[in-house]
Amino acid sequence: MTKKLNITNEQSFISLIQTLSKDKVTSKQKNILRNIGDDAAVFSNFSETSVFATDSMVDGVHFHSNNSEWIDIGWKCAISNLSDIAAMGAVPDYALVTIGISKKFPKDKYLEFSKGINEALSTFDCEVIGGDIVGSKNIFISIAIIGHIKGKSFLSRNTAQPGDVVYVTGELGGSAGGLDLLLKGEKIKDTYSKSLINKHFRPYPRLDISQSIINEKISCAMDISDGLYTDLGKISIESNVDIRIFLDQVPIDQNLSIFTPEKQIQFSLHGGEDYELIIIGNIDKISSFNKQFNQKGKIIGEIVQKSSEPKITILDENKNIYKINHHGWDHLN
Repeated sequence: MTKKLNITNEQSFISLIQTLSKDKVTSKQKNILRNIGDDAAVFSNFSETSVFATDSMVDGVHFHSNNSEWIDIGWKCAISNLSDIAAMGAVPDYALVTIGISKKFPKDKYLEFSKGINEALSTFDCEVIGGDIVGSKNIFISIAIIGHIKGKSFLSRNTAQPGDVVYVTGELGGSAGGLDLLLKGEKIKDTYSKSLINKHFRPYPRLDISQSIINEKISCAMDISDGLYTDLGKISIESNVDIRIFLDQVPIDQNLSIFTPEKQIQFSLHGGEDYELIIIGNIDKISSFNKQFNQKGKIIGEIVQKSSEPKITILDENKNIYKINHHGWDHLN
């Protein structure tokens, strides 16, 4: 039976967050000088190089509360930010959480949502140290995470060079496949469907490998949140390079076999929220990293040349140009 909550105002919500935070004992707490409950949080830095990331999610746009559990929504909101930290080769430390929510929102769902956020952050040794709550007709969540760089090297999108290869850390399209099943109201009838829906609701950031990338002296990476094709386009623009991708080398989530081949390609190229990493670098360094990591990652393409009008070209198995009929997520389109 769900514990009855006494959430009547902003202060009672803050008290709930404080209670959840006190249930944890982590290595980060010793650096917190002033936690939740003041006008701002105070903490001591781990190093001279800090990393800041923020992300927002809106009901009906980034998630659908009518077919989601609030604990999963909380998890996914936190993971989206943690993935940005991983893409920089950084370590997450602290988080600020802002929630816009209706006064009519069922109070017990506060607890589920907060549990999801805390579960995700504590899994990756990150502490909630503050935030804000505002009244809003449309539910939204905004999380800002503060992390740090070990040493002086970090990952970015603007260091891809001609001759480099393009590598992705795992199978793609699973989250988009799960979302497709949910939006169509499909019943979970087999292990394939269950796996895809779980990929959508419970993604994982690649914090497990981001430090290994830097250790191999690789400097170019980003996470796949808006879709492989769209996110490669961002690297192309930031680095001013043309990129060539070989479609038959793109690792498609094996559970997408319940869809047509065309759908599988669509989801793997344009489906967002897989949160795998794109890594670009010298082939020897990438191969060394892959051998060390030993998982489902693959080299899928190459950096062709510097360009004042950078572009992405995708070649099919016959080396013909594959026509793009879909595009990944764009927040303004």
